[in-house]
Amino acid sequence: MRQRHKSLKRLLHVKNQLHQKEEAELAEIQRQKGEIEAERRAVFDILGGRDDPFILGLACRHLIQTQRRESELHEREQEQKTQLMRRTAQKKSLEKIVEEAGRRIAREDEKLELLEIGERLAAKAIR
Repeated sequence: MRQRHKSLKRLLHVKNQLHQKEEAELAEIQRQKGEIEAERRAVFDILGGRDDPFILGLACRHLIQTQRRESELHEREQEQKTQLMRRTAQKKSLEKIVEEAGRRIAREDEKLELLEIGERLAAKAIR
């Protein structure tokens, strides 16, 4: 039982590390989306009063590329959120299992302690 508890605690530690890594990945995706939005705003600011067809063509191509990147990031973000929620659920259920194993070990220790006390009292009564 103790070995199982120890193994479960190690597994929970690994799950926590994975959870932190996935949260960092999600934050990175969201940061990249913010950069893309800033790029888009900068292009619109540059285009403000321009009528040059060459510049407008370049700006359109840039905006299309930006839109594609943003769509890809949006998909990655959704996948990452789904994975993060799934791993969070797994982590929560593992935490409950670790807690229960800890309680069982504590009860087992308590029973052993009571048994030792009973044996000592019985030994005193025999003397």
